Amino acid sequence: MKVPKKSVKRQQTDSGEVSYSYTWALAQPLPENAEKVIHAMIRTKTAKYLDTEMSRILRELTTVAETKKRVLVNRLIVTANARSRVRR
Repeated sequence: MKVPKKSVKRQQTDSGEVSYSYTWALAQPLPENAEKVIHAMIRTKTAKYLDTEMSRILRELTTVAETKKRVLVNRLIVTANARSRVRR
């Protein structure tokens, strides 16, 4: 019997805000067609670039409107997964 996958929730701070992170992104299910994007990123981007991209996305998530947040969250998930597969 398989154990059902746990859904990892976003970490909430005391003020009720959502706290995104690299480890949070790795625990999330991949969006549709993410594998293609991840493979392309692995082939064309360096670890340093991916680290910088994640920092930029995390910084933008604190200020972006709710309508654009889902796009950035998906980008964070894909970038974190690509970064975890790239060797330094």
